[in-house]
Amino acid sequence: MRLLMFLLGLFIFGVSAELSVIKKNETTITTNAFEWRDSRYGNLYLNSLSFQQDALITYNGFQYAAFYSSNRYVTLARRAISSESWESFEFTDYKQEVNDNHNSISIGISPADGRIHVCFDHHTSVLNYRISDAGLLNSPQTFTWNQSLFSEVKNDLAGETVTDVTYPRFITAPDSTLVLTVRIGVSGHSDNKIWKYKNDGTWQNLGQFIEGDYNGGNCTAYFHGLRFDKNNRLYAVWCWREDGSGEMNHDLMFAYSDDYGDIWHNNLGGIVARAGKIFINQDSVSCKVWTIPTSTGLINQESMTVDKQGRVHVLSRENVAGKNVQMHYFRDTIGTWHRVNTNIPTKIWDNRSSIGCDGSGNVYAVMPHISIAGASANSGYTDWRVLATQDEGRFYYSEPQIDVVDYSDFSSLYIFSQKGLGELAGWKNIANTAIGPNVMSVNKSAYVESKTTDWTDYNFSFNLTIKEVAAGVCFRVKDSSNMYMWQLNASTGLLRFHVKKDGVWTVKKETQYDFVINTEYQVTMLAEGTKFTCILDGQRADSVTDESFVNGGIGFRSGRTESFIIDNVSVSSDSVLFTDSFTEKASLTSPNISCLEYQLNGPVVPIEKKYRSKNSINGKLLTNAFISKFKKQSTISLDLSESADLSISIFTTNGVLVKQLMTRSEQKGKHLIVWDNRQNAPGAYLIRIRVQSRTGRSEELLLQDTKLF
Repeated sequence: MRLLMFLLGLFIFGVSAELSVIKKNETTITTNAFEWRDSRYGNLYLNSLSFQQDALITYNGFQYAAFYSSNRYVTLARRAISSESWESFEFTDYKQEVNDNHNSISIGISPADGRIHVCFDHHTSVLNYRISDAGLLNSPQTFTWNQSLFSEVKNDLAGETVTDVTYPRFITAPDSTLVLTVRIGVSGHSDNKIWKYKNDGTWQNLGQFIEGDYNGGNCTAYFHGLRFDKNNRLYAVWCWREDGSGEMNHDLMFAYSDDYGDIWHNNLGGIVARAGKIFINQDSVSCKVWTIPTSTGLINQESMTVDKQGRVHVLSRENVAGKNVQMHYFRDTIGTWHRVNTNIPTKIWDNRSSIGCDGSGNVYAVMPHISIAGASANSGYTDWRVLATQDEGRFYYSEPQIDVVDYSDFSSLYIFSQKGLGELAGWKNIANTAIGPNVMSVNKSAYVESKTTDWTDYNFSFNLTIKEVAAGVCFRVKDSSNMYMWQLNASTGLLRFHVKKDGVWTVKKETQYDFVINTEYQVTMLAEGTKFTCILDGQRADSVTDESFVNGGIGFRSGRTESFIIDNVSVSSDSVLFTDSFTEKASLTSPNISCLEYQLNGPVVPIEKKYRSKNSINGKLLTNAFISKFKKQSTISLDLSESADLSISIFTTNGVLVKQLMTRSEQKGKHLIVWDNRQNAPGAYLIRIRVQSRTGRSEELLLQDTKLF
């Protein structure tokens, strides 16, 4: 093996073919947002939801955002893009009172008359709508930002009171035409109507364009989104659902309109609906562009967008080979639909992602919690990979709302999201569980597990008080789909031993035990090889043997009607492995909403570097890096001084991307990246190594070999 690293001297290199996501800024929209979250639909805040259209809008050098304050008032915020500070006000004449995250806020704009439009607090309820004074958008700096700029709450459009409203969506065309769509009815039996704004403070009711009734029964259209393209064509993409269960989501449906929602066409151009007269329903089979069966992990209302080239992009998720992954569907410029498995793992009921495109048609997915993935138009969107992870885990209960703004030589991705944590003080995957003060309260439909999952034999002890029905105590927890659990059920008087393997529960044993509600029990569970023992108040209550799991952590779980209290948790073996007495309150939620700014595919900037011919560099992150070759393989060897995101790409000497070797997170230490070099023609190549740490520090290394391949 021979060293293939040569002196570059001063080398100038411009790159334009590789996707890049660089965080540029983060501003605080508010520190006073409503913190309630709804566990029934994915453990989500009332602010920052996928079906808001929109929560964040950029126009004429200003940004506008909407959220519920801690007082449960609709709040509007704005800032000049050049400013770090947001100003906001509350609408104090209307208070949101229903704990249901359907009841979100959507804002829209009508640039032709300079107005802002707001819809809020709907779940099969009467319309709540406000409209601003004219000219506000066009000369924002001349208006004092307060409630007086907006109308009182209106319940009617075009002279008619609108009832049974859910999911209002504002969509603005490039020519400034604004339309509004809403669902009318309940899940599994509803229609969709559309209104066109007349740019004078009034609306035209175009009428219904989708109906829930069809020959086989009733259903609901759940939109992934509605968007205009650059030529003012309105696209709609949705799935069908027959009842309130998300498992019933099925199929990918598509239609478009060239007259702002009056006449609708299928993928081939045939007319399928005339608003107010002829409706799309589930019998409109020509609108189906992809068959997706029920019970396959399809989630409703994830995300869609349209790029500048006219391609329609849909981000969804499905079960593939037993795993739930993000799926990318897109309609190309000649109308053909494609399906790409991104291979990015997710969960069927995890928070939903958002999708956006830069000016070149490259596509980006802002994943829950938040990380950013992308795929290039040049690859046909086959090169999906994670591009940025530095904000991951800071926004646990939000579905990111995004706005992409194209500038002359790059695009900016703005993300609206409310902060929140999924891990605290030794615990993770925390749902409906309050940690401290004094106790852990495991509420209905709750789950929590220890961060550590590699304990083998141990004593697991704690104090337990059943408040409602039963308590689930988990041990040898590998993950949320693989574990043992003893259920202590006061309703049935049973101590039940469960095994959960690959998400499937099996009851292995039942033992009679008269548990009493609101009575504290001292519980110890012993894990010794394949034998497990439950001790209650110092007396052996049950024992069982099983060989499914040899190690794992601990946790607690409750069903929909169950709740309990835990205190003084201890895990020990030869020594104490873990303790928690919950003396202090640990807050998972936060009242802070941020606007994150990332630059997408910035301008070609020459990279000027000097490197010695020795196989090392004096960087803070990359402490050593070199290339070697042996037979048909090439190898990059490098050392990282701390955990970081690592990106390695191969270019020709004139800056054309040849191969994206990898983009992934790596731990501190030595790493070898090996690839087959027979795929490339002989010649000179450049290898660019980019490293970005979790703390935001970054380094870049450029290596050259005169005959690498």
